[in-house]
Amino acid sequence: MTYSPEQYELNKERIKAAQKRYYLKTRETRLAKQQEYDEKNREEIRARKKKNYLRLKRLNIQAVKRGSSYRVKVRGRTGKMVYVSNISRSVNKKLVAKQYNVSVKTFEKHMPPDYKADPKYRFYTGNHMESHLYEGIEATDFYDKLENVLSTQASAFKVNIALGYELVSKTDPDDTRYFYPNLANTYVFNKPVAINSKADIRKKVISEIRSMELADKLNYPSSGYKLKAITAFKIFVYHRDHALGDSEAVIPKVIRENKHVINFPKTNNKCVFHCIAWHTFQSTKKDPRRIQAQVKDAFKRYCYFKGIKYTLSLFRSFKPIDLLQLDEVEDCFQLGINVYSMDVATGNVESIRRSDKGYEAMDILSHENHALYIKNIDMLQSKYQCPKCEMIFVSGERLKNHKKNQCELVNIESFPTEPTIYKPAQNTIRSLLTKYSIKDADHYIDHFIVYDFEAILKPTATQHGENTVFTNEHIPVSVSVADSLTEGVRCFVNDDPKILLMDMFKYIGDVSVKIQQYNVDKYKSLLQKIINAHGLTGMEVPGANSDKKYKMSDVESWIKGGNLTRYQYSASILVDTILT
Repeated sequence: MTYSPEQYELNKERIKAAQKRYYLKTRETRLAKQQEYDEKNREEIRARKKKNYLRLKRLNIQAVKRGSSYRVKVRGRTGKMVYVSNISRSVNKKLVAKQYNVSVKTFEKHMPPDYKADPKYRFYTGNHMESHLYEGIEATDFYDKLENVLSTQASAFKVNIALGYELVSKTDPDDTRYFYPNLANTYVFNKPVAINSKADIRKKVISEIRSMELADKLNYPSSGYKLKAITAFKIFVYHRDHALGDSEAVIPKVIRENKHVINFPKTNNKCVFHCIAWHTFQSTKKDPRRIQAQVKDAFKRYCYFKGIKYTLSLFRSFKPIDLLQLDEVEDCFQLGINVYSMDVATGNVESIRRSDKGYEAMDILSHENHALYIKNIDMLQSKYQCPKCEMIFVSGERLKNHKKNQCELVNIESFPTEPTIYKPAQNTIRSLLTKYSIKDADHYIDHFIVYDFEAILKPTATQHGENTVFTNEHIPVSVSVADSLTEGVRCFVNDDPKILLMDMFKYIGDVSVKIQQYNVDKYKSLLQKIINAHGLTGMEVPGANSDKKYKMSDVESWIKGGNLTRYQYSASILVDTILT
C-alpha cells in the first residue's frame, strides 16, 4: 500500500468531523451531568474556590473574581498581560510565581487541596485590611514571624500589633487569666505605623518594639496579678492607596508656581520616570516639556531590570508605582529617592519616605498621588542645614557665612568623670578598698526598704504670708512598706497620723536589724581586714574600755565567750560608716 498525502489529509478531516459529531451529540448529556454535579456539590465547590482565593491572598497574589471562579493576571510568554484561571498547570504556575516574586516551591506548597496551614496561625482578610494571628508561640519567634508578614506586603501599608498574654495571681499560682489580642486594650503602638519602604519595617517597627518593655503595654485587672507569659500576637495590616503616577491630579497654584518644584505636563502615569529622567539627564538646555526620549530610556532600563520585555503598549498602559516599590526603583537607577508632602494651607513640607541607601539622593514631592521633582529641598523647606555640623539656618546667606567663618571649628563635647559643681560625700568603702588593694569585692548594698503613703486632703485655707494661702493639708491615713530581703509587704492604716508613723517606724526598725545583720555577714572578710588595720576603740564598743584599741583577736574572744552583742554592734557601726 503506497502512501498518499492527499489520502492522509482526507482521512484526517474525516476523523475530525467524526469527533465533532460525537462532541455535539454528547454535549447535552455532559452538560446535564455537570450541572447535576454542580448542584449537588455547590457548597463544597464554593468553599474550595474560596480556599484557593485565600491561599492566593496569603501569598500576596491578586485574584480577580469572574463568575464563580477566580483569575490571576500575569505577563504571558509574549509579554502581554493575560488572565489565567487554571493555576494547577505547570506553565501557569511559573508565570504566576514570576509575576508575584514567589518561588515555585512556595507556590506549590501552599496551593494543593491537602495543604494544612500552621494550627497556630490564622489569616483574616477584608476589603481594606488583613490580620495575621499567631497563638501559642515562643517569644523568640515573635520578631521573625512579624518581619516575614510585613516584608511580603506588595504595597504601602500601616501596621499595628495587639498582644495576647496570660496573667497569674501573686498568691495563687492556679489562678490564671488569658487576654486575647485586641487593639482595644493590648496594642503596641498608640496609632498605626506607616510603612513606606522596606527599611521602615526594621526602623519603625522591629527596632521600636525591641526598645520597648512589652510588659508595660499590658493591662492588669488588679495589682494582685503579674505577667506569666506573652503567648500570642495579632498583626493588623491596613492597605493604603499611595501610588505615584496620577496624571489627572489637580496641582494647586502654590505648588505649581513654586520655582523649586518642577511639574511635568502629560506624564501619563509615569511622573516618577519623568523625575528620574530629569535628574539623570545631563544637559544645560533640558526642558521639562521635551524629555520624552529620556523617559522612554528610563522606562526601558526599568523593564530590563525587572526582566520584562519592553513594548510600546506596555509603556502606554503602565500603572502608577506604589510607594513600597520605590525600593526596586532605587536599586535599578542607583538613586536614593526621598518623598515629601506639602501642606497647601501652611506651606509646611514633611518627609514621607527617606531613603537609607547610599546612592545619590533625588527628592520628590507627592501631591494627591502625583510626583513632582524637587530641585532643592532646602529652599523648598526654607531650612538650610550645614552638611558638616548639621546646624540649621533660616537663609542661604547665613549658611554661607557659617561655612566661611565658623564651620572649620571642631566642636568636642566633653564630660567630666567627677562632678564639678555638686560635691557628693566621699564613698568611704571605695577609698578603703583602694587603700588596702582589695579587688573584686562587691561593695554595693543588696537590700533596701521602700514605702508609699496614701493621704487625704483636709481643707485649711490658712494664710501664710501676704501672697500665699495653704488651701489643703495632707493627712496620712495609710502606708505600705516593702523590703527586698524578706520580700514582705505590710500595710498600716490608722486615723491617728502619730500612731500610724509609730507603727511604720517600728516595723522598719525590725526589718533594718535583719538587713544590718545581712550586711555584717556579707562584709565579714572586709571587716576583719579593717579591724586588723585600724582596730576598734572602746568608744565604739558598748561596755568596753574607751581608752583601749581592740584587734580581731579580741573580737574573736568575744564571739567564743558568747558575747555576740559587742561584735554585732561594733560591726554594724563599721558597716554603716563605710557604706555611707
